Amino acid sequence: MPAVGETYQARPCRILVQTKTHLVYGNDYNDRCKRMRNIICRHLWKRDFDPDQERSYARADFGYPNRRCFFLVDHGQSDTDDVPIRWYAWTGTFLLDCLFVWLFRSADVVCIARKSIAHCR
Repeated sequence: MPAVGETYQARPCRILVQTKTHLVYGNDYNDRCKRMRNIICRHLWKRDFDPDQERSYARADFGYPNRRCFFLVDHGQSDTDDVPIRWYAWTGTFLLDCLFVWLFRSADVVCIARKSIAHCR
């Protein structure tokens, strides 16, 4: 995995972004997905989404507020399953780079991030 500040430009990678539906701005489903793809690519590669270099997938039901949704951007091609995965959380303002360790304690899932600790349900 590249060091902090190093780009993923040269190698294949998978970017997963988790957020809530009300934090993704746009007029309709396609507009919201396009905005999130561009936000992800601008953050990592300083450019808009390029369908010649990336593929994207979305799991979102924008008809309901405050629902968990996910965006996935695959960059490059790989012949193996050994592709680094970066996980981000979209706050509505910026992407928070998360390194999650899942600890199962009773009914709660505790997410430990690099910059903050959040209890997720």
